[in-house]
Amino acid sequence: MKKLSSLIIALFVLSAGTVFAQTNTAEIGVTADVLAELNVAGTDVSFGNVQQGSVAEVQANGSDITSSNASAPSAGSLTITADGQEYIVEVTQNAVLENADGDQLTFTHRVFDGGNDVTADVDGTGYNVSGGGDLTLDIGGQLQSPTASGNYSTNTGGGLPLVFEVNYNI
Repeated sequence: MKKLSSLIIALFVLSAGTVFAQTNTAEIGVTADVLAELNVAGTDVSFGNVQQGSVAEVQANGSDITSSNASAPSAGSLTITADGQEYIVEVTQNAVLENADGDQLTFTHRVFDGGNDVTADVDGTGYNVSGGGDLTLDIGGQLQSPTASGNYSTNTGGGLPLVFEVNYNI
């Protein structure tokens, strides 16, 4: 009898543990909106022939200063193709031109979005394009007064190109 009561108690204890056990499940979905790749293309700024002894200017667009001391001034541009997501445009390197003799000239850029001068923004915390989408920025600027003759370029020796960085603001 003792064995039987011990068996009954053991079965009761084992069954009592399973009576109160409860299992539930939950499914968690995962989603992501993958943005299209930012495409960025640029065209170069060109001064043509420049006289020694005075600065040269290239007009970014009709809202900028008039070109001067440049025989064939041609503004540059930065064209951005993007999704409708907000993005930021920043200048991460200023341009320096150099000739074969190692003489250097600085280029002080000006950047326009249509009639708006956004130079301070691209040089500071970044120009925020809040609506996203496609954009073309016009680029002009001033070339330091040259003191030596020669063909100057950002592609020569220690020359440095003007570098823009574009990032989605996520």
